Amino acid sequence: MNTIQILSELQVLVSPAAVKEGDNVTLTCSTTCSLSTNPSYIWYRNSQPLSNSNTTSSNTLSVASVSRVEDADFYSCAVRGHEDHPSPSVCVPSGWSVTYTPQSICALKGSSVELHSYYTYPCDHTVTKAFWFTTLVDGTGKEDLSGDERYQDRVNYTENNKNSHTLSIRHLNLGDAKSYTFRFITDKGGKYSGENVEVTVTELQVQVSPATVKEGDAVTLTCSTTCSLSTNPTYIWYRNSQPLSYTANNNTLSITSFSKEDAGYYSCAVRGHEDHPSPSVCVLSCWSVTYTSQSICALKGSSVELHSYYTYPQDHTVTKAFWFTTLVDGTGKEDLSRDEHYQGRLDYTENSKNSHTLTIRNLNLDDAKSYTFRFITDQTGGKYSGATVELTVTELQALVSPATVKEGDNVTLTCSTTCSLSTNPSYIWYRNSQPLSNSHTANNTLAIDSISPEDAGKYSCAVMGHEIHKSPEVILDVRYAPKQTSASVSPSGDIVEGSSVTLTCSSDANPPVHTYTWYKMLEDHSSQVGSNQNHNLVNISSEQSGLYYCVAENEIGKHNSSAVHINVTYAPRNTSVSVSPSGDIEEGSSVTLTCSSDANPPVHTYTWYRRKNGSESSWIGQEQSYSITNISTEHSGLRKNRSESTRIGEGHTYNITNISSERSGLRKNRAYVQHHQYQQ
Repeated sequence: MNTIQILSELQVLVSPAAVKEGDNVTLTCSTTCSLSTNPSYIWYRNSQPLSNSNTTSSNTLSVASVSRVEDADFYSCAVRGHEDHPSPSVCVPSGWSVTYTPQSICALKGSSVELHSYYTYPCDHTVTKAFWFTTLVDGTGKEDLSGDERYQDRVNYTENNKNSHTLSIRHLNLGDAKSYTFRFITDKGGKYSGENVEVTVTELQVQVSPATVKEGDAVTLTCSTTCSLSTNPTYIWYRNSQPLSYTANNNTLSITSFSKEDAGYYSCAVRGHEDHPSPSVCVLSCWSVTYTSQSICALKGSSVELHSYYTYPQDHTVTKAFWFTTLVDGTGKEDLSRDEHYQGRLDYTENSKNSHTLTIRNLNLDDAKSYTFRFITDQTGGKYSGATVELTVTELQALVSPATVKEGDNVTLTCSTTCSLSTNPSYIWYRNSQPLSNSHTANNTLAIDSISPEDAGKYSCAVMGHEIHKSPEVILDVRYAPKQTSASVSPSGDIVEGSSVTLTCSSDANPPVHTYTWYKMLEDHSSQVGSNQNHNLVNISSEQSGLYYCVAENEIGKHNSSAVHINVTYAPRNTSVSVSPSGDIEEGSSVTLTCSSDANPPVHTYTWYRRKNGSESSWIGQEQSYSITNISTEHSGLRKNRSESTRIGEGHTYNITNISSERSGLRKNRAYVQHHQYQQ
């Protein structure tokens, strides 16, 4: 049997053939014959795989409630494993449309507005131009707004994404209140315009209820517009051009019991558009003076500005405006510009209509007073004074906390004033008249953690920009326990017995050391030997040799020095001679004489002498021991006659060998020994 191979291609079929928005559409990936492999299918829109296509063994794709904007496009399909052989693309039919969000906008004069459009067109078209125009009186105007001189530098077009276009208009004016239309043109001669977006431009206006206000009335002020703003704004209220602390999400300001203090010109603005407030409306009285601040704290030597804002009836004209100080009797209204106390230091400035500023330079403590603004108009009785502005003039003072500081403490220095400076200044710190590297602080404190003696000194502070007006210096005294304690001996070196020695203890401490204690180190403990900074050893003896140290103590603590050594030297003493063997000596035997002595430094020379028959001593040896061998009776002179000596040896031990009866004097009579004096 012959096998016939049939080749098939993919094709997308659309049902229904004519699609309108909202239809349920089925796309079928069709073949001329049934594929034998039971394939899985992949769907594409504009050549991009659909993430929601859910690759399936079915050859259909369903789109429920099709949207002309979201779903209208070119669709194709492929068999998984053969993605390089997709079907031809099929355009899901789409109509011509333009929709707006929203279709009616109310915007504030001076603000910005955005008009959003969404549009559709047949899949086989390409948009070549998209723009907005306004409908003219004759209905023919379709000029692109981007070329309209009235909108120059105020209009922007933005393509947010495919089929989405936005018109932005900045700095709206009343003439921008019109109908705006979006239009697009395609490469196949297709042209389409949407309906209109109505833009209304409104201004703010304050309405007062009741229309005539009496003192004590409950008053409601409404920030009114000709249409409801689309932005759900927050409102700000002003009295005499000064912002009130009150803000509201709605457009009303309520005052339950209106008083003279509430009187003045009221206006409102939308937050974010404060440069476009409503016109002011006079409520109760149009005579007013308000101050930016009614209490000012300023630094001696600096300058200060007192700002006033004033209102008056519109049929008046101000002829004079000035400041005065309230005298003791309450009558003083002298213009400060003529006061000798302020000569060369005072200026008046009219910043804008109804705004007046007093500037005082190089402030001194006498300038701390109550200042009042007053103005006079051209009408009879046209005089008005505001309340007072309290000016306080302060000097700087550096304070240390805690008052008593010891090493290791956390210390805070404060640049203090008698009032809180109104300028929120930055501060500079100095130590011993030199600026500290970390001296600039946003607040008035300087913190030093774990303070050390190196931080001690004279501290002062200044306000940045007024460095010539530093505070008086305050002394930061850092107390600490004794340190670097040391002991010294005078004279230095070896000390001869019988001389005098001074031990001196030195230590660095704050406050100074109040107690010095001297100790001598023994084998298993130390013994106190003195309690002064200088400890004197007079007629020193050998028993005072040894190691000495001192302890320095103040209110904070104590500290030990290292030990110093005193070496007391002395000549030989307690010199003695011993005979070995002891007792009677037989002639012909040997004898050793040994010389012993206590000395510092040790004995370096021993000399032996023999005295015989009362004659002078004769030198016989020079070692610590002197030996006589084969002793005879001739040696007995040492025993029987102490008046003379015959030198028989030199050395610590003297040996006698082959002793004889002649040497028997060594047994009964001990040798006379002349010791050698210690030489330094």
